[in-house]
Amino acid sequence: MDSEYDSDTIEATTAIYAALTKEDAKTVRDMCQEHAEGPFLVLNQFGDSVLQKALYSGQVDLVLDLLNDANQRWPQGFRKKLGDHVNVRKNNVLHVAATQDSCLRAAHKIFQLADHLLTLENNDGETPLFLAARYGQLKMFTFLNSQIQNLVSDEEDSLSFYQFSGERKKYTVLHLAIYKEHFVLALYIAKKIPSLICEENHMKMTGLHYLAMNSSAFRKQDWKWLKLFIPSSFRRLCKLVDEILDEDFTGDDHMKAAAVCPRFTMTIPWWDRIKEEYERYEVALQLGVELVENDKEWRQLISSYKLITTSVSNTYEADYIAAAAPATLDSGDANTAAAQTNQSADTEIEKPPTTLTLATKYGCLEIARTIIQYYPQTVEQVDPKYGSLLHLAIKYRRIKIFDDVVNMPMQMRKLVRCRDGEGNSILHMVALNPTKVKDKNGNDATSTKNPKAGPRFPWDSEEITNETRSPAFELQDDLLLFERVEKILKTYHHKTLNKNLQTADQLFAAKKEPLRDAAQEWMKRTAENCSIVAVLIATVAFAAAYTVPGGSNPENGSPVLVNQTFFVVFTVSDVLSLASTLTAVVVFLSILTSSFQFEDFKESLPKRLMFGISCLIFSLTIMMLAFAATIILMIKNRQQWTRIALYGIAFLPVSVLVATYLPFYVPLMRTFHYTVAKVETMLPRFRVQWGDIHKSSLFKNKEPTTSSNQSMPV
Repeated sequence: MDSEYDSDTIEATTAIYAALTKEDAKTVRDMCQEHAEGPFLVLNQFGDSVLQKALYSGQVDLVLDLLNDANQRWPQGFRKKLGDHVNVRKNNVLHVAATQDSCLRAAHKIFQLADHLLTLENNDGETPLFLAARYGQLKMFTFLNSQIQNLVSDEEDSLSFYQFSGERKKYTVLHLAIYKEHFVLALYIAKKIPSLICEENHMKMTGLHYLAMNSSAFRKQDWKWLKLFIPSSFRRLCKLVDEILDEDFTGDDHMKAAAVCPRFTMTIPWWDRIKEEYERYEVALQLGVELVENDKEWRQLISSYKLITTSVSNTYEADYIAAAAPATLDSGDANTAAAQTNQSADTEIEKPPTTLTLATKYGCLEIARTIIQYYPQTVEQVDPKYGSLLHLAIKYRRIKIFDDVVNMPMQMRKLVRCRDGEGNSILHMVALNPTKVKDKNGNDATSTKNPKAGPRFPWDSEEITNETRSPAFELQDDLLLFERVEKILKTYHHKTLNKNLQTADQLFAAKKEPLRDAAQEWMKRTAENCSIVAVLIATVAFAAAYTVPGGSNPENGSPVLVNQTFFVVFTVSDVLSLASTLTAVVVFLSILTSSFQFEDFKESLPKRLMFGISCLIFSLTIMMLAFAATIILMIKNRQQWTRIALYGIAFLPVSVLVATYLPFYVPLMRTFHYTVAKVETMLPRFRVQWGDIHKSSLFKNKEPTTSSNQSMPV
């Protein structure tokens, strides 16, 4: 094809392009028959022909007509012409058709005319099957897959059709579908081609590794309430995937393929988003179970454990950990073995962490629990970089996973002794969570890494989260978690030193100092603003006490409306409002004069703030009640609807205040629960002895939140 067109060709391309834009199929077809290149005429700088542009726009009937016309026009060389004509990325017409399920009929026709296009690769080395996987086109993928199965019956020989191997990259269609978050397609691939589940890419990652790193697929939602209100058609979402998997989409069955996926008639936007989110979660969960069931990673790890043979039996545990993974126990021999293992590992390609490690780090709770359910011994894994599962759960605040492990007494007795590669115990990890506090220059004040150095591997990147919390609440959570972990460990573990010769207390104080400064500033600013509001309310309440509704009797100075019921309501409400708001002012002043030590943020300061805000809301509520009572006293026509309207208007500011402060007030309630739990621990205990068995009981079964669900100290 010449690089330069004559004027007639330029006019033809412009006219055909305009006709395609207007979906004028008859004009496009007539002009292609008149031109020498026919439907292979290039229309733009990307080398796309008329056929390819028609496929991009989804004009399937036009594509079928153009194919029939061209086949009659070039009966001998049309097969070769379809394969030779590609755009600048070397995508042929089957590549383009594979990117849209709507072009299934066209893909079927193209395959009948030139079946060799199925194996041709573009500039990226990808066949049409890979493009269908990249764009998540399930029906197109199943059609192309069925043609591959007809072409090659042996499973081992057909495996090469699903793998891409380049100079620097290696991956499968399963990697591609999971990475692009096409979970329905990925589930289909995992069920139809199970041999791809354990295949690794160029970074030695399987599809389960990518799913375990996708925290957005398992976004924290409470779907229990949703199942009570969803329509019956939506309840079939779990069965929908199985129905799709039972179908093999072919070109002749395109109408049946369209009928497999039900079309929801409900068009409420927010409801549709909820349904899509729920479907995504359910399919990702099914995919995770399927991948874990067929994963061989843990079987290989268990079978490849090499224990160091020693003559001393009591050193077995330390040698076992050092050999399995170079994390350290409280032993010098284990440190030496770990260092030697790390030196030898530097000469090899680094393997990714285990899927349980990644699922815990990125918060994929469902994946982590599924792995532990199928392979319980994986709880005892020790990673050379991240340490034990407890280290990860504490560092990244995966409290539910931490609770699950804590409820395993046998595993806990061993895991609490482990350290990570830096010699940190699980108590050290409380100080090492990825909480970011910016310094004056805008850099992360809590980070020890070079801010310009990016992640070396995908699993080195941190989870992206949109959750923003006040630094005071974050510091409170850290302090409560530190107390809880401290109670799990025995006393002699509290003073364990890491490689920097720091105890957990020293590391916590050093790492959390920027967070404490930010929490102090936030607490002061909040107390000052609330104090201003409280003083304003107190001023209004104090002035209202001297402005008696209805005036005073000039003879004796007593209120005229003293015998009215609403006058008593006004008086009591005004006194309570003034008392509560002055109490709030005193509480906020006590916060401003606090020393702001670490221990103050655990209970004292949050409790004061909660009490002060409660007094503030109560005073505003009571003041609005006094206002409503005053208005009713001044109105002679006291009809019921008038009272309702006045009360509704009077309490509107209260409703706005409560709605505004509710997200802020809920975290403070943890302080209340913590205080109640502390009081419950002071209740007397009694023991009932039955032979040699001692059973201890409390009048209250609820444990403090800082030590709930914890095992015996080890």
